[in-house]
Amino acid sequence: MATGTYGIAVSIGGVTINKQISRTGDHPNAYASIPLPVAKTGTLSTRTSDTAGTLTMTAGHGLTDGQIIDIYWTGGMCYGATIGTVSSNSVPFTGAAGDVLPAESTAITASVQVVINTQIDGDAVQLFAVSFESTDSLSTAKGHINLQDSSHASIEEIDLTANQPYVLDVGGVATNVLTGNVITHSHASNGSSTDAGVTITIVSLEDSTP
Repeated sequence: MATGTYGIAVSIGGVTINKQISRTGDHPNAYASIPLPVAKTGTLSTRTSDTAGTLTMTAGHGLTDGQIIDIYWTGGMCYGATIGTVSSNSVPFTGAAGDVLPAESTAITASVQVVINTQIDGDAVQLFAVSFESTDSLSTAKGHINLQDSSHASIEEIDLTANQPYVLDVGGVATNVLTGNVITHSHASNGSSTDAGVTITIVSLEDSTP
């Protein structure tokens, strides 16, 4: 039997709540401290639809044909866009999911997704957490993870903020948003063009015989 724990500490008006919660299961999974490279800067120079357009990137961006990117801007982000044929700093893309694209000329960052091989049976999850960590404790970097099954269908996608872990306590009262096919790979990105000290950690505790 394996145990997973997490803590809650809240202090308001001189009153403090400090609790540690434990869940049990028979199958822990941990994918720890996976580096997420910085994003590249540019603008949305052409907006052909809510999900497609062309980015004009800063020189030396390094983006190439066929890569899958997430695109960030102030107040939004879209994920899973496929790059078309790159011409110098002109980077066309299609198939973005998430928020609809902003207006033309909006400043953006674009980040190539990092694929993490995972084996998470969402139907059996008791406790699940993702931590998008920066070495800068004051970082406000934004990130994203898309949990997918073997056919590349999205099981769940989660917006992340540096140093603010996402916790799903299914063994408590949380609704299980990970049900369906087994999560076999997860696609993560760092939306910051300046915060190079970012990693992601994914942990899950599953119980096959609840």
